[in-house]
Amino acid sequence: MSVFQADAKQQRSSSAPERAHAVGAETGDRLGSLLDEFTRVMSSEQQRLSDTRKRLNDDIERFDEEKARMAELHHIQESIIELNVGGVRYTVAKATLCRFAGSLLESMFGGRHAITKDSKGRYFIDRNGRRFEWLLDFLREPFQFVPPADPDERQRLLVEADYFGLDDLVAILQESDKPAAQAAQPAVLPAAPVAAYCDASCFAAHPNKLCRVCHAGWGPHVGHSCPGTNNRGSFPLN
Repeated sequence: MSVFQADAKQQRSSSAPERAHAVGAETGDRLGSLLDEFTRVMSSEQQRLSDTRKRLNDDIERFDEEKARMAELHHIQESIIELNVGGVRYTVAKATLCRFAGSLLESMFGGRHAITKDSKGRYFIDRNGRRFEWLLDFLREPFQFVPPADPDERQRLLVEADYFGLDDLVAILQESDKPAAQAAQPAVLPAAPVAAYCDASCFAAHPNKLCRVCHAGWGPHVGHSCPGTNNRGSFPLN
């Protein structure tokens, strides 16, 4: 073996560990980079899953709220309604409150408006509770409704009817407050005719009296007695 070959062999044997170390270091760097990338990707996925989970939880919460609201509306539509009107309690059928479409009560209990409840769970309306009873009377029997006799009470009830949008009741109350028509004059009946053949002396003595039969009703060919002279004779009438 020449000296040259020996040196080359020695160099190869001495550089092998270095190459292996270099390869190992390079491999370690690549593995480290891959691990960093994996960690970054996993962290991103975990954040994405966390955001998705939060959105799902929010959707579930909104769904539960909507479900509860729909259940409440169904309860309003299907059940008897407990009211607290200015501190006065009423129990009313939903159909009664919603009798007139377009009224405020129909809007409230038809599900288009949120309604405040009191501590007992009754639906609260901040109006005069005593006058509300008149409104319920009208809603229950609109064609048989009789307005209050007192004009001041009718005016106060008119304010409530207008507030709740009960146009038919407003019209009834306004009609009730119109000045009363003048009392009809009693019919003037025509004076009963006098018999053509009545005793002239009788009518001369009693010009303002009618004969008895004439006063009660008379007709042709009916005899008549004159009360003025006590004459019982029969006189033909024209």
